[in-house]
Amino acid sequence: MAQQNQRVTASAGWWVDLGSTGHPATFYAHLKQYGILGVFLDCATPGYPEDVSAALGAGLQVQLFQGYWDPMWASTSTALSRAHSAIQAAQAVHYPTGCTLWLDAEGMPSGMSAQNWLDWVNAWSKLINSVGYSGGIYLAGTYAASSEQLYANLPYIHHYWQGMHMSKNVDTRGYTVTQDAVDINLFGVLVDKDTVKVDQLHQLPTAMALASAPTTGTPSTSTPSTGTSSTSLTLLASEVASLQKTVAGHTQSLQQITDALDALVTAAKKMTLP
Repeated sequence: MAQQNQRVTASAGWWVDLGSTGHPATFYAHLKQYGILGVFLDCATPGYPEDVSAALGAGLQVQLFQGYWDPMWASTSTALSRAHSAIQAAQAVHYPTGCTLWLDAEGMPSGMSAQNWLDWVNAWSKLINSVGYSGGIYLAGTYAASSEQLYANLPYIHHYWQGMHMSKNVDTRGYTVTQDAVDINLFGVLVDKDTVKVDQLHQLPTAMALASAPTTGTPSTSTPSTGTSSTSLTLLASEVASLQKTVAGHTQSLQQITDALDALVTAAKKMTLP
Protein backbone atom coordinates (compact mmCIF):
# COMPACT_ATOMS: atom_id res chain seq x y z
CA MET A 1 0.00 0.00 0.00
CA ALA A 2 1.31 3.46 -0.91
CA GLN A 3 2.33 5.86 1.80
CA GLN A 4 -0.05 8.72 2.55
CA ASN A 5 0.29 12.32 3.61
CA GLN A 6 -0.61 13.13 7.17
CA ARG A 7 -1.36 16.28 9.15
CA VAL A 8 1.14 17.04 11.92
CA THR A 9 1.86 19.86 14.32
CA ALA A 10 4.64 21.83 12.67
CA SER A 11 8.01 21.20 14.29
CA ALA A 12 9.44 24.23 16.06
CA GLY A 13 12.80 25.31 14.70
CA TRP A 14 14.46 26.21 11.42
CA TRP A 15 12.38 26.27 8.24
CA VAL A 16 12.89 27.90 4.85
CA ASP A 17 10.45 29.43 2.39
CA LEU A 18 10.84 29.71 -1.37
CA GLY A 19 8.66 30.71 -4.26
CA SER A 20 10.75 29.03 -6.93
CA THR A 21 10.05 25.50 -8.15
CA GLY A 22 11.70 22.83 -10.26
CA HIS A 23 14.31 21.83 -7.69
CA PRO A 24 15.55 18.23 -7.69
CA ALA A 25 14.99 15.75 -4.88
CA THR A 26 18.68 16.05 -3.99
CA PHE A 27 18.17 19.73 -3.10
CA TYR A 28 15.51 18.87 -0.54
CA ALA A 29 17.60 15.99 0.76
CA HIS A 30 20.47 18.44 1.34
CA LEU A 31 18.11 20.77 3.24
CA LYS A 32 17.09 17.90 5.50
CA GLN A 33 20.71 16.89 6.11
CA TYR A 34 21.54 20.53 6.88
CA GLY A 35 19.12 20.49 9.81
CA ILE A 36 16.13 22.21 8.24
CA LEU A 37 12.83 20.83 9.51
CA GLY A 38 10.40 21.96 6.85
CA VAL A 39 9.68 24.17 3.87
CA PHE A 40 7.01 26.69 2.95
CA LEU A 41 6.16 26.25 -0.74
CA ASP A 42 4.17 28.59 -2.97
CA CYS A 43 1.14 26.75 -4.34
CA ALA A 44 0.50 29.60 -6.79
CA THR A 45 3.76 28.88 -8.66
CA PRO A 46 3.56 26.38 -11.54
CA GLY A 47 5.43 23.15 -10.90
CA TYR A 48 4.90 23.19 -7.14
CA PRO A 49 3.46 19.62 -6.95
CA GLU A 50 6.78 18.06 -7.92
CA ASP A 51 8.58 20.12 -5.27
CA VAL A 52 6.01 19.16 -2.64
CA SER A 53 6.58 15.49 -3.47
CA ALA A 54 10.37 15.88 -3.39
CA ALA A 55 10.30 17.73 -0.05
CA LEU A 56 8.04 15.13 1.56
CA GLY A 57 10.18 12.32 0.17
CA ALA A 58 13.23 13.90 1.79
CA GLY A 59 11.52 13.78 5.17
CA LEU A 60 10.70 17.48 5.38
CA GLN A 61 7.42 18.89 6.63
CA VAL A 62 5.56 21.13 4.18
CA GLN A 63 3.30 24.14 4.62
CA LEU A 64 1.67 25.79 1.61
CA PHE A 65 1.22 29.49 0.98
CA GLN A 66 -0.44 31.44 -1.82
CA GLY A 67 2.10 33.90 -3.19
CA TYR A 68 1.51 37.64 -3.43
CA TRP A 69 -0.14 39.02 -6.55
CA ASP A 70 -0.87 42.75 -6.53
CA PRO A 71 -3.99 42.67 -8.79
CA MET A 72 -5.67 40.28 -6.37
CA TRP A 73 -6.60 43.18 -4.07
CA ALA A 74 -8.94 44.70 -6.66
CA SER A 75 -12.17 43.55 -4.96
CA THR A 76 -13.65 41.15 -2.46
CA SER A 77 -14.78 38.94 -5.33
CA THR A 78 -11.12 38.58 -6.25
CA ALA A 79 -10.48 37.38 -2.70
CA LEU A 80 -12.95 34.57 -3.25
CA SER A 81 -11.45 33.55 -6.58
CA ARG A 82 -7.99 33.54 -5.05
CA ALA A 83 -9.24 31.42 -2.17
CA HIS A 84 -10.77 28.93 -4.60
CA SER A 85 -7.44 28.74 -6.42
CA ALA A 86 -5.55 28.14 -3.16
CA ILE A 87 -7.98 25.41 -2.14
CA GLN A 88 -7.71 23.66 -5.49
CA ALA A 89 -3.92 23.88 -5.39
CA ALA A 90 -3.81 22.43 -1.87
CA GLN A 91 -6.19 19.62 -2.68
CA ALA A 92 -4.21 18.77 -5.83
CA VAL A 93 -1.29 17.67 -3.65
CA HIS A 94 -3.53 16.03 -1.02
CA TYR A 95 -2.83 18.71 1.59
CA PRO A 96 -4.74 17.30 4.58
CA THR A 97 -7.63 19.25 6.02
CA GLY A 98 -6.63 20.94 9.26
CA CYS A 99 -3.29 22.06 7.82
CA THR A 100 -2.43 25.76 7.85
CA LEU A 101 -2.88 27.40 4.45
CA TRP A 102 -1.08 30.74 4.33
CA LEU A 103 -1.98 33.97 2.54
CA ASP A 104 0.97 36.09 1.44
CA ALA A 105 -0.33 39.57 2.27
CA GLU A 106 2.95 41.47 2.28
CA GLY A 107 2.35 45.16 2.12
CA MET A 108 -0.91 47.01 1.63
CA PRO A 109 -2.06 48.40 -1.72
CA SER A 110 -1.77 52.19 -1.93
CA GLY A 111 -5.03 53.90 -0.98
CA MET A 112 -6.68 50.75 0.41
CA SER A 113 -8.44 51.42 3.72
CA ALA A 114 -7.89 49.25 6.75
CA GLN A 115 -11.53 48.09 6.63
CA ASN A 116 -11.38 47.15 2.95
CA TRP A 117 -8.18 45.20 3.59
CA LEU A 118 -9.71 43.42 6.57
CA ASP A 119 -12.83 42.58 4.54
CA TRP A 120 -10.65 41.12 1.76
CA VAL A 121 -8.66 38.93 4.16
CA ASN A 122 -11.84 37.81 5.90
CA ALA A 123 -13.45 36.79 2.61
CA TRP A 124 -10.36 34.76 1.68
CA SER A 125 -9.85 33.13 5.07
CA LYS A 126 -13.53 32.35 5.70
CA LEU A 127 -13.66 30.32 2.49
CA ILE A 128 -10.38 28.60 3.35
CA ASN A 129 -11.76 27.63 6.75
CA SER A 130 -15.08 26.45 5.31
CA VAL A 131 -13.37 23.51 3.56
CA GLY A 132 -11.34 22.57 6.62
CA TYR A 133 -8.04 24.43 6.25
CA SER A 134 -6.71 26.68 9.01
CA GLY A 135 -6.09 30.23 7.81
CA GLY A 136 -2.68 31.81 8.27
CA ILE A 137 -1.32 35.16 7.08
CA TYR A 138 2.15 36.42 6.19
CA LEU A 139 2.62 40.10 7.03
CA ALA A 140 5.43 42.36 5.88
CA GLY A 141 5.39 46.11 5.39
CA THR A 142 3.04 48.86 6.53
CA TYR A 143 -0.61 48.31 7.41
CA ALA A 144 -3.34 50.78 8.33
CA ALA A 145 -4.93 48.09 10.47
CA SER A 146 -3.88 48.27 14.12
CA SER A 147 -2.29 45.47 16.13
CA GLU A 148 -5.64 44.92 17.83
CA GLN A 149 -7.50 44.77 14.49
CA LEU A 150 -5.00 42.29 13.07
CA TYR A 151 -6.14 39.91 15.79
CA ALA A 152 -9.70 40.78 16.80
CA ASN A 153 -11.00 41.70 13.32
CA LEU A 154 -9.65 38.63 11.51
CA PRO A 155 -11.67 35.80 13.10
CA TYR A 156 -10.72 33.21 10.48
CA ILE A 157 -6.97 33.78 10.73
CA HIS A 158 -5.46 31.50 13.37
CA HIS A 159 -1.73 31.86 12.70
CA TYR A 160 0.54 34.80 11.92
CA TRP A 161 3.88 34.91 10.10
CA GLN A 162 6.09 37.94 10.66
CA GLY A 163 8.02 39.01 7.56
CA MET A 164 11.43 40.63 7.70
CA HIS A 165 9.96 44.11 7.33
CA MET A 166 7.03 43.80 9.71
CA SER A 167 7.54 45.77 12.93
CA LYS A 168 3.92 45.84 14.11
CA ASN A 169 2.93 43.13 16.57
CA VAL A 170 -0.30 41.14 16.50
CA ASP A 171 -2.29 41.72 19.65
CA THR A 172 -2.92 38.77 22.00
CA ARG A 173 -1.65 35.98 19.71
CA GLY A 174 1.62 37.32 18.29
CA TYR A 175 3.55 35.38 15.65
CA THR A 176 4.12 31.66 15.23
CA VAL A 177 6.61 32.14 12.37
CA THR A 178 9.31 34.79 12.05
CA GLN A 179 11.31 35.40 8.90
CA ASP A 180 14.90 35.88 10.01
CA ALA A 181 16.77 36.40 6.73
CA VAL A 182 16.05 36.59 3.01
CA ASP A 183 17.85 35.44 -0.13
CA ILE A 184 20.22 32.98 1.50
CA ASN A 185 22.00 30.76 -1.02
CA LEU A 186 21.60 27.14 0.06
CA PHE A 187 22.87 24.50 -2.35
CA GLY A 188 22.52 26.88 -5.28
CA VAL A 189 18.98 28.07 -4.51
CA LEU A 190 17.92 31.37 -2.91
CA VAL A 191 15.72 30.74 0.12
CA ASP A 192 14.47 32.74 3.09
CA LYS A 193 15.19 31.56 6.63
CA ASP A 194 12.29 31.23 9.06
CA THR A 195 11.79 30.15 12.64
CA VAL A 196 8.63 28.29 13.63
CA LYS A 197 7.74 28.73 17.31
CA VAL A 198 4.77 28.65 19.65
CA ASP A 199 2.79 31.87 19.61
CA GLN A 200 1.61 33.83 22.65
CA LEU A 201 -1.38 31.48 22.97
CA HIS A 202 0.99 28.49 23.05
CA GLN A 203 -0.05 27.17 19.66
CA LEU A 204 1.83 26.04 16.54
CA PRO A 205 0.67 25.86 12.92
CA THR A 206 -0.09 22.51 11.30
CA ALA A 207 1.82 21.00 8.38
CA MET A 208 1.87 18.08 5.97
CA ALA A 209 4.31 15.20 6.32
CA LEU A 210 4.74 11.85 4.69
CA ALA A 211 3.28 9.11 6.86
CA SER A 212 5.99 6.70 8.00
CA ALA A 213 3.68 3.78 7.27
CA PRO A 214 0.03 3.23 6.40
CA THR A 215 -2.14 3.27 9.51
CA THR A 216 -5.10 0.90 9.59
CA GLY A 217 -8.29 2.70 10.45
CA THR A 218 -6.92 6.20 9.87
CA PRO A 219 -9.32 8.22 7.72
CA SER A 220 -8.17 9.50 4.36
CA THR A 221 -7.73 13.20 3.72
CA SER A 222 -10.95 13.20 1.68
CA THR A 223 -14.35 13.48 3.32
CA PRO A 224 -15.88 10.06 4.11
CA SER A 225 -19.19 9.33 2.42
CA THR A 226 -20.94 8.35 5.64
CA GLY A 227 -20.76 9.31 9.28
CA THR A 228 -18.91 12.26 10.79
CA SER A 229 -16.29 13.68 8.41
CA SER A 230 -12.71 14.62 9.26
CA THR A 231 -13.52 18.02 7.75
CA SER A 232 -16.29 18.50 10.31
CA LEU A 233 -13.87 17.81 13.12
CA THR A 234 -11.44 20.31 11.66
CA LEU A 235 -14.18 22.89 11.31
CA LEU A 236 -15.03 22.34 14.98
CA ALA A 237 -11.43 23.14 15.89
CA SER A 238 -11.47 26.24 13.66
CA GLU A 239 -14.73 27.53 15.10
CA VAL A 240 -13.51 26.98 18.66
CA ALA A 241 -10.29 28.81 17.79
CA SER A 242 -12.37 31.71 16.47
CA LEU A 243 -14.42 31.73 19.69
CA GLN A 244 -11.16 31.70 21.62
CA LYS A 245 -10.28 35.03 20.04
CA THR A 246 -13.27 36.68 21.67
CA VAL A 247 -12.22 35.70 25.17
CA ALA A 248 -8.44 35.44 25.11
CA GLY A 249 -7.92 39.11 25.85
CA HIS A 250 -9.77 38.89 29.16
CA THR A 251 -6.83 37.28 30.90
CA GLN A 252 -8.18 37.38 34.43
CA SER A 253 -11.92 36.70 34.66
CA LEU A 254 -12.01 34.36 31.65
CA GLN A 255 -8.66 32.61 31.99
CA GLN A 256 -10.31 29.31 32.85
CA ILE A 257 -12.49 29.52 29.74
CA THR A 258 -9.44 30.27 27.59
CA ASP A 259 -7.59 27.28 29.02
CA ALA A 260 -10.58 25.04 28.38
CA LEU A 261 -10.82 26.26 24.78
CA ASP A 262 -7.11 25.55 24.27
CA ALA A 263 -7.66 22.00 25.45
CA LEU A 264 -10.73 21.58 23.23
CA VAL A 265 -8.88 22.81 20.13
CA THR A 266 -6.11 20.30 20.83
CA ALA A 267 -8.54 17.46 21.45
CA ALA A 268 -10.58 18.21 18.31
CA LYS A 269 -7.47 18.18 16.12
CA LYS A 270 -6.48 14.79 17.51
CA MET A 271 -9.87 13.18 16.97
CA THR A 272 -9.91 10.24 14.58
CA LEU A 273 -12.82 8.47 13.02
CA PRO A 274 -13.70 4.83 13.80
